Amino acid sequence: KTSRARVGRIHTPHGVIDTPGFVPVATNGTLKAVDHQAANEANCQLMFCNSYHLMIQPGPDVIEKAGGIHKFINRHRPIIT
Repeated sequence: KTSRARVGRIHTPHGVIDTPGFVPVATNGTLKAVDHQAANEANCQLMFCNSYHLMIQPGPDVIEKAGGIHKFINRHRPIIT
């Protein structure tokens, strides 16, 4: 049986995201019990970071001083907030 599901690719400056796909949630910029190496090995193409929680702690000044969210959490792949 064929499906009407749509498959696509999103090209970003930090990498390609295949859709549909699983997107883990990194509430404060970290995945619970999973480091970035394990996430990369599992082909985690996209990570969701909760901007509300990041605004509360550590705060926008800390993230800006680090050079942005990618540098703050040391992730080189795509992030969505």
